[in-house]
Amino acid sequence: MLTTRKITALVALIIKVAIFTAASAQGSAGSTIISDKFEEDFSTNIADHTPDTDIVGTGWAVERGVWRVKDGSARESTNAYWRYILDRRAVIDAGTADKSVEVEVQVDDFDVQFWGVVARQSSETDWTMAFQDDIGNIVLGVKDSNEDQWGDPYSEYTPGAHIAGFQELGRIHHPMEKQRKSHKMKLVVSGDNIEVFADGQLVITATDTNHAGGTNAGIFARGMDVHEFLKFTVTQGDTGGGGSKGGGNGKQK
Repeated sequence: MLTTRKITALVALIIKVAIFTAASAQGSAGSTIISDKFEEDFSTNIADHTPDTDIVGTGWAVERGVWRVKDGSARESTNAYWRYILDRRAVIDAGTADKSVEVEVQVDDFDVQFWGVVARQSSETDWTMAFQDDIGNIVLGVKDSNEDQWGDPYSEYTPGAHIAGFQELGRIHHPMEKQRKSHKMKLVVSGDNIEVFADGQLVITATDTNHAGGTNAGIFARGMDVHEFLKFTVTQGDTGGGGSKGGGNGKQK
Protein backbone atom coordinates (compact mmCIF):
# COMPACT_ATOMS: atom_id res chain seq x y z
CA MET A 1 0.00 0.00 0.00
CA LEU A 2 1.25 3.47 -0.88
CA THR A 3 1.68 5.64 2.17
CA THR A 4 1.49 9.44 2.08
CA ARG A 5 5.27 9.60 2.36
CA LYS A 6 5.76 7.19 -0.54
CA ILE A 7 3.26 9.08 -2.70
CA THR A 8 5.07 12.36 -1.98
CA ALA A 9 8.42 10.79 -2.90
CA LEU A 10 6.95 9.33 -6.09
CA VAL A 11 5.52 12.69 -7.15
CA ALA A 12 8.88 14.36 -6.47
CA LEU A 13 10.63 11.73 -8.60
CA ILE A 14 8.17 12.22 -11.47
CA ILE A 15 8.73 15.99 -11.35
CA LYS A 16 12.52 15.53 -11.41
CA VAL A 17 12.30 13.19 -14.40
CA ALA A 18 10.07 15.67 -16.24
CA ILE A 19 12.48 18.54 -15.58
CA PHE A 20 15.46 16.45 -16.70
CA THR A 21 13.66 15.37 -19.88
CA ALA A 22 12.71 18.95 -20.76
CA ALA A 23 16.25 20.18 -20.13
CA SER A 24 17.69 17.41 -22.30
CA ALA A 25 15.30 18.22 -25.14
CA GLN A 26 16.21 21.90 -25.08
CA GLY A 27 19.95 21.35 -24.69
CA SER A 28 22.12 22.20 -21.75
CA ALA A 29 22.20 25.88 -20.85
CA GLY A 30 25.77 25.57 -19.60
CA SER A 31 27.49 27.58 -16.87
CA THR A 32 27.52 31.37 -17.09
CA ILE A 33 30.92 33.00 -17.54
CA ILE A 34 29.77 36.52 -18.43
CA SER A 35 26.39 38.23 -18.12
CA ASP A 36 25.67 41.90 -18.73
CA LYS A 37 22.41 43.87 -18.94
CA PHE A 38 24.32 47.15 -19.36
CA GLU A 39 22.79 48.96 -16.40
CA GLU A 40 24.19 52.45 -15.82
CA ASP A 41 22.38 55.57 -14.60
CA PHE A 42 24.62 57.85 -16.63
CA SER A 43 26.33 57.50 -20.00
CA THR A 44 29.48 55.49 -19.30
CA ASN A 45 32.33 54.31 -21.48
CA ILE A 46 31.94 50.55 -21.78
CA ALA A 47 35.53 50.09 -20.61
CA ASP A 48 34.54 51.75 -17.30
CA HIS A 49 31.36 49.68 -16.95
CA THR A 50 31.24 46.62 -14.67
CA PRO A 51 29.32 43.60 -16.04
CA ASP A 52 26.79 41.79 -13.83
CA THR A 53 28.90 38.61 -14.02
CA ASP A 54 32.53 38.49 -15.12
CA ILE A 55 34.35 35.35 -13.98
CA VAL A 56 37.73 36.34 -15.43
CA GLY A 57 37.27 39.87 -14.10
CA THR A 58 39.06 41.93 -16.73
CA GLY A 59 35.97 43.84 -17.88
CA TRP A 60 35.23 45.27 -21.31
CA ALA A 61 37.81 46.60 -23.77
CA VAL A 62 37.20 48.55 -26.99
CA GLU A 63 38.87 47.21 -30.12
CA ARG A 64 37.52 50.07 -32.20
CA GLY A 65 34.68 52.57 -31.91
CA VAL A 66 32.93 54.65 -29.26
CA TRP A 67 30.93 52.32 -27.03
CA ARG A 68 28.67 53.79 -24.32
CA VAL A 69 26.43 52.15 -21.72
CA LYS A 70 23.29 53.72 -20.24
CA ASP A 71 19.82 52.71 -19.03
CA GLY A 72 20.05 49.02 -19.88
CA SER A 73 21.74 49.15 -23.27
CA ALA A 74 25.11 49.51 -24.96
CA ARG A 75 25.48 51.54 -28.15
CA GLU A 76 28.22 52.28 -30.66
CA SER A 77 28.29 55.97 -31.55
CA THR A 78 31.17 56.68 -33.93
CA ASN A 79 30.92 59.75 -36.15
CA ALA A 80 28.36 59.18 -38.95
CA TYR A 81 30.95 59.66 -41.71
CA TRP A 82 32.59 56.32 -40.81
CA ARG A 83 29.42 54.44 -39.96
CA TYR A 84 29.38 52.16 -43.01
CA ILE A 85 33.11 51.53 -43.35
CA LEU A 86 34.91 50.10 -40.34
CA ASP A 87 34.10 47.23 -38.02
CA ARG A 88 33.67 48.28 -34.42
CA ARG A 89 33.93 45.73 -31.65
CA ALA A 90 33.90 45.76 -27.87
CA VAL A 91 35.29 42.58 -26.31
CA ILE A 92 35.66 40.89 -22.93
CA ASP A 93 37.82 37.94 -21.87
CA ALA A 94 35.84 34.74 -21.22
CA GLY A 95 38.92 32.71 -20.30
CA THR A 96 38.18 29.99 -22.86
CA ALA A 97 38.08 29.71 -26.65
CA ASP A 98 35.18 27.22 -26.65
CA LYS A 99 31.97 28.91 -25.56
CA SER A 100 28.50 30.10 -26.45
CA VAL A 101 28.11 33.84 -26.97
CA GLU A 102 24.63 35.38 -27.20
CA VAL A 103 23.49 38.95 -27.62
CA GLU A 104 20.03 40.49 -27.56
CA VAL A 105 19.68 43.60 -29.74
CA GLN A 106 16.87 46.04 -30.42
CA VAL A 107 17.21 47.08 -34.05
CA ASP A 108 16.29 50.17 -36.02
CA ASP A 109 14.52 49.52 -39.33
CA PHE A 110 15.48 52.89 -40.76
CA ASP A 111 19.25 52.72 -40.59
CA VAL A 112 22.23 50.49 -41.32
CA GLN A 113 21.68 46.89 -40.17
CA PHE A 114 25.20 45.80 -39.33
CA TRP A 115 25.42 44.12 -35.92
CA GLY A 116 26.54 40.82 -34.50
CA VAL A 117 28.37 38.70 -31.97
CA VAL A 118 32.06 37.83 -31.67
CA ALA A 119 34.02 34.83 -30.36
CA ARG A 120 37.68 33.71 -30.30
CA GLN A 121 38.91 37.27 -30.69
CA SER A 122 42.50 38.15 -29.85
CA SER A 123 43.13 41.11 -32.19
CA GLU A 124 41.55 43.12 -35.00
CA THR A 125 42.66 40.41 -37.43
CA ASP A 126 41.91 37.29 -35.37
CA TRP A 127 38.27 36.45 -34.62
CA THR A 128 35.13 34.45 -35.42
CA MET A 129 31.95 36.48 -35.97
CA ALA A 130 28.28 36.07 -36.89
CA PHE A 131 26.42 39.18 -38.01
CA GLN A 132 23.59 40.80 -39.96
CA ASP A 133 25.00 42.30 -43.18
CA ASP A 134 22.52 45.17 -43.89
CA ILE A 135 20.70 43.31 -46.71
CA GLY A 136 18.89 40.72 -44.60
CA ASN A 137 21.59 38.04 -44.47
CA ILE A 138 23.21 36.43 -41.48
CA VAL A 139 26.89 35.83 -42.25
CA LEU A 140 29.44 33.67 -40.43
CA GLY A 141 33.10 34.39 -41.01
CA VAL A 142 36.58 34.38 -39.56
CA LYS A 143 39.83 36.28 -39.82
CA ASP A 144 43.26 34.86 -39.09
CA SER A 145 46.33 37.07 -39.13
CA ASN A 146 48.41 34.23 -40.60
CA GLU A 147 46.00 33.26 -43.38
CA ASP A 148 44.64 34.73 -46.59
CA GLN A 149 40.99 35.00 -47.63
CA TRP A 150 41.03 31.39 -48.84
CA GLY A 151 42.20 29.99 -45.51
CA ASP A 152 45.70 29.23 -46.76
CA PRO A 153 48.93 30.39 -45.07
CA TYR A 154 49.51 33.91 -46.35
CA SER A 155 52.22 34.33 -48.97
CA GLU A 156 53.12 37.57 -50.72
CA TYR A 157 53.79 35.48 -53.81
CA THR A 158 50.18 34.26 -54.08
CA PRO A 159 48.37 36.45 -56.67
CA GLY A 160 45.46 38.35 -55.13
CA ALA A 161 46.09 37.12 -51.60
CA HIS A 162 45.27 39.44 -48.69
CA ILE A 163 46.82 38.92 -45.30
CA ALA A 164 44.12 38.29 -42.70
CA GLY A 165 41.52 38.30 -45.47
CA PHE A 166 37.89 37.72 -44.48
CA GLN A 167 36.89 34.05 -44.85
CA GLU A 168 33.16 33.46 -45.20
CA LEU A 169 32.02 30.17 -43.68
CA GLY A 170 28.26 30.51 -44.08
CA ARG A 171 25.45 32.79 -45.20
CA ILE A 172 21.66 32.63 -45.09
CA HIS A 173 18.95 35.15 -45.90
CA HIS A 174 17.26 35.73 -42.55
CA PRO A 175 16.09 39.33 -41.99
CA MET A 176 15.94 40.50 -38.38
CA GLU A 177 14.53 43.97 -38.91
CA LYS A 178 11.40 44.91 -37.02
CA GLN A 179 11.39 48.30 -35.42
CA ARG A 180 11.10 48.35 -31.63
CA LYS A 181 11.59 44.58 -31.56
CA SER A 182 14.57 42.84 -30.02
CA HIS A 183 16.36 39.89 -31.62
CA LYS A 184 18.82 37.34 -30.28
CA MET A 185 21.86 35.98 -32.06
CA LYS A 186 23.97 33.18 -30.60
CA LEU A 187 27.38 31.95 -31.76
CA VAL A 188 28.49 28.56 -30.43
CA VAL A 189 32.13 27.54 -30.97
CA SER A 190 33.33 24.14 -29.82
CA GLY A 191 36.52 22.69 -31.23
CA ASP A 192 36.22 22.66 -35.02
CA ASN A 193 32.43 23.07 -34.94
CA ILE A 194 30.53 26.36 -35.20
CA GLU A 195 26.79 26.99 -34.94
CA VAL A 196 24.79 30.18 -35.35
CA PHE A 197 21.29 30.63 -33.91
CA ALA A 198 18.88 33.45 -34.72
CA ASP A 199 16.06 33.93 -32.21
CA GLY A 200 16.54 30.32 -31.09
CA GLN A 201 16.61 28.84 -34.60
CA LEU A 202 19.72 27.08 -35.89
CA VAL A 203 20.54 28.86 -39.16
CA ILE A 204 24.20 28.10 -39.94
CA THR A 205 26.58 25.24 -39.16
CA ALA A 206 30.21 25.18 -40.26
CA THR A 207 33.59 23.62 -39.56
CA ASP A 208 36.85 25.46 -38.99
CA THR A 209 39.70 22.99 -38.55
CA ASN A 210 42.31 25.70 -38.15
CA HIS A 211 40.36 27.92 -35.80
CA ALA A 212 41.77 30.79 -33.77
CA GLY A 213 42.34 30.31 -30.07
CA GLY A 214 41.46 33.74 -28.72
CA THR A 215 39.47 33.76 -25.49
CA ASN A 216 37.69 37.08 -25.99
CA ALA A 217 33.99 37.37 -26.83
CA GLY A 218 32.14 40.52 -27.77
CA ILE A 219 29.70 42.63 -29.74
CA PHE A 220 29.95 44.20 -33.18
CA ALA A 221 28.21 47.11 -34.92
CA ARG A 222 28.36 49.58 -37.73
CA GLY A 223 26.13 52.61 -37.37
CA MET A 224 25.72 55.54 -35.03
CA ASP A 225 23.47 54.89 -32.02
CA VAL A 226 21.10 52.80 -34.14
CA HIS A 227 21.31 49.45 -32.31
CA GLU A 228 20.68 48.90 -28.64
CA PHE A 229 22.56 45.93 -27.20
CA LEU A 230 20.27 44.89 -24.35
CA LYS A 231 21.87 41.77 -22.95
CA PHE A 232 25.12 39.89 -23.45
CA THR A 233 25.75 36.36 -22.17
CA VAL A 234 28.67 33.95 -22.43
CA THR A 235 28.30 30.36 -21.25
CA GLN A 236 30.42 27.22 -21.33
CA GLY A 237 28.97 23.81 -22.05
CA ASP A 238 25.94 25.18 -23.93
CA THR A 239 24.63 22.53 -26.34
CA GLY A 240 21.70 24.26 -28.02
CA GLY A 241 19.95 27.41 -29.03
CA GLY A 242 16.33 26.38 -28.70
CA GLY A 243 15.69 25.24 -32.26
CA SER A 244 16.92 22.95 -34.99
CA LYS A 245 15.14 24.21 -38.07
CA GLY A 246 16.81 26.03 -40.93
CA GLY A 247 20.36 25.72 -42.12
CA GLY A 248 22.67 28.12 -43.86
CA ASN A 249 25.21 27.37 -46.52
CA GLY A 250 27.73 26.15 -43.97
CA LYS A 251 31.23 25.47 -45.22
CA GLN A 252 34.20 23.45 -44.16
CA LYS A 253 37.56 25.14 -43.80
